[in-house]
Amino acid sequence: MSPEIGLGDILAVQEAVLAARQAQVAASRASVTRMVAKRAERHPNHGERLHGMDAIHSRLEHMGRYATSEVLSSQPAGRPAPRGPGPASRPADTEALARGITMRTLYRDDTRNQPHVAAYAHWLLTQCADRCRTIPRCAAAVAV
Repeated sequence: MSPEIGLGDILAVQEAVLAARQAQVAASRASVTRMVAKRAERHPNHGERLHGMDAIHSRLEHMGRYATSEVLSSQPAGRPAPRGPGPASRPADTEALARGITMRTLYRDDTRNQPHVAAYAHWLLTQCADRCRTIPRCAAAVAV
């Protein structure tokens, strides 16, 4: 038998095995896609994406108004927020504290250098004792 025929037969067998394996991978991919889609239907994303500062402040006000036990937040330093934290958020926070809501807040250490944030944090400390802490790094603003 010539080498071309023998090697061609070996190569044809390998190509058939490869084609069968590719079909198995495609079937697995389709199965995974179906499973992910079914799971997404049963377990929708529980996150919420807000666009713009007005939407964020509105949602925070709503969360504070309807909180039932506690409000947890992290406040990274960097840019001053015109509507909070600070004097603008004190009435809502005072109302939440009066309803017995526990407020726990993490600030970055360098917020001490921002007078409006530092003043608000000190006010909050007078309202809810040791519920404010500073940490070296705080990745993002989060409210729970």
